[in-house]
Amino acid sequence: MAHGPEIALLRGYWQVFLLLEATPAVVWMRVGTGRIASHVWLPRLRWFLRPMVSFHVCRSVAALKRGYYATVAIEDQPSVERRDIELLEDFERSLMPVGLRRIVIFILVGGFLLAYAMANLIHAHQTKFLGDFTRSVVELDRTGAIRAFRDLTVKKIAGAVALALWAAWLIMLMPAMAFRLKRAAFNLMASSARNLADSPARIHASKSVGIYLLEQKAFDAIGLAPPREVPLDLMARSVFIASWFAVGVGGLFTAQPSERWVSILFIAPSLLAAYRTT
Repeated sequence: MAHGPEIALLRGYWQVFLLLEATPAVVWMRVGTGRIASHVWLPRLRWFLRPMVSFHVCRSVAALKRGYYATVAIEDQPSVERRDIELLEDFERSLMPVGLRRIVIFILVGGFLLAYAMANLIHAHQTKFLGDFTRSVVELDRTGAIRAFRDLTVKKIAGAVALALWAAWLIMLMPAMAFRLKRAAFNLMASSARNLADSPARIHASKSVGIYLLEQKAFDAIGLAPPREVPLDLMARSVFIASWFAVGVGGLFTAQPSERWVSILFIAPSLLAAYRTT
């Protein structure tokens, strides 16, 4: 029978999948542990959660299996055995494959389309630029994408960037919610759906226990580091901050002195929020 940290890790992964099956479509999670935050509950949608967990587990198991193959091949007395590799292969067959490329394309193209719709809705002067640029991206027309930037001022470019970033932020909201649920599920591991909701969402942004510790032990056994996790929640926050910064930059290049002063109200908070995020 297989021994070592890999069996504990695979059991932990399986417990997370069981936890996901018992998790409702909408999870109301406590915001934090403070006097006010402990009484505030925000919804977290489960959409994208299972593919996100499957992608993480697939990457981790594949990287662990490659490390085991190398250990068996080059070490005189390897710390792992062939049956450990077979165990990883058997577990890998049970995982749902995830097409990450399709998700990325959906976010990029969907962001431009949503930005174009927003520009039309508010009758912004960026409409033609966003329309031409989006069409060029969809058609993979590099010349058309460059041509779309002609006759644009800094203010118009900044406005277009802000609209695109707002659209990207709206598209990233649901994946970011699922990512926070994923981190909570990995930290709590064998817990229940009720404990998942009671657990303050804020503490999981920097907390890495449960599955993360099991991964570290499994990879430490072969001298490797676990695959890095992409922090979607911080990315979504950074995109929103960058959109406000773009609005402020656009205001600096206007002819009205009053608008230049107002732009500082966008730039200063965005820089402060970016500093707190890092």
